[in-house]
Amino acid sequence: MSAAISTERVLEVRDLSVTLGGSRVLDGLDLSLAPGDAVWLEGANGAGKTTLLRALAGLIQSDGDVFVKGERAGTSAARALSRFVPDTAPLYEDLSVREHATLLGRVSGRAGADAAALEWCERLGLAERIDHYPAALSRGMRQKLALAVALGGAPPLLLLDEPLNALDSESRELLLAGLTAHAASGGAVLASGHQSDVALRWPGRRLRLEGGVALPPER
Repeated sequence: MSAAISTERVLEVRDLSVTLGGSRVLDGLDLSLAPGDAVWLEGANGAGKTTLLRALAGLIQSDGDVFVKGERAGTSAARALSRFVPDTAPLYEDLSVREHATLLGRVSGRAGADAAALEWCERLGLAERIDHYPAALSRGMRQKLALAVALGGAPPLLLLDEPLNALDSESRELLLAGLTAHAASGGAVLASGHQSDVALRWPGRRLRLEGGVALPPER
């Protein structure tokens, strides 16, 4: 690396490239998020939004450099500083909603994360399902649980893939308020989505993926 890696930036991405099935999905992408940044990621289907988020989480092979507060993506140190919530969030089928919130909240390492995750479960309408298991939850409820755990843990970096897709309108507004508060407290958020009404009200900046690179949104 030709330059020092800043621990002041929450996310620093340099010349990120990903090839899948012989096709270049991301091509020399640069991106930087500082504390307080909230970025809404747009792009057509197949533009690489999910690929980018998975690469930033260290879940797929990539070329280039990705650092979370100075820690290389994919390392245990970087994973402790970030939380990736995919479009269809995987859950432990033998853990109830309450157990997900308390156990995964404690794993986050943040004091009070378990209580905060339980509070988010209640705010997102899961109070009556608190002792239910994932098999008894709808897709939207499963997504709410995954987001509640992420928000409760409040890591420096939240990576969210289409977090609004399965949510009702009230839960969408609660989530947007939570993400705004997370950024205001010094965290950073990178969320993908296609909802134009949300994009216009997004509290931070917007980026569009096209041709494997990040561009300003179309006007």
